[in-house]
Amino acid sequence: MITYIKHISLLKIKSFLQKKYLDERLTINQIAVLTMSSRSTVIRHLRKAEIPIRNEEHRLGRLAYGERKVNGHIVTHQKEMELMSKIKGLKNQGLSNQNIADLLQGLNLPTKRGGQWSRRAIHSILKSME
Repeated sequence: MITYIKHISLLKIKSFLQKKYLDERLTINQIAVLTMSSRSTVIRHLRKAEIPIRNEEHRLGRLAYGERKVNGHIVTHQKEMELMSKIKGLKNQGLSNQNIADLLQGLNLPTKRGGQWSRRAIHSILKSME
């Protein structure tokens, strides 16, 4: 069922959003698609209905290395966390960021987005662990 948020009373919107956002734990994006509305419209109506926006909804941009999204929630990506620990260990052994990147590339280990390992990627991962 498609619902157009713009043409519904605030009481019905509040009830709808409580059911979808709070009870069913749909994300703002999922509700926007369901209602054929923009994210900003959904956010505006959540605020009008005095429904607090979940912390993970505030997040903009890409997920950090070591994170993944499951059912709209940001959770730990265990395999990436293990690799991060190994990267830190290699750095502690004296390898440069470029040496670590070359090693990971040589082992055909994928980056988060399937690209090439670089010294900058290694630097970012190490910086996030500080």
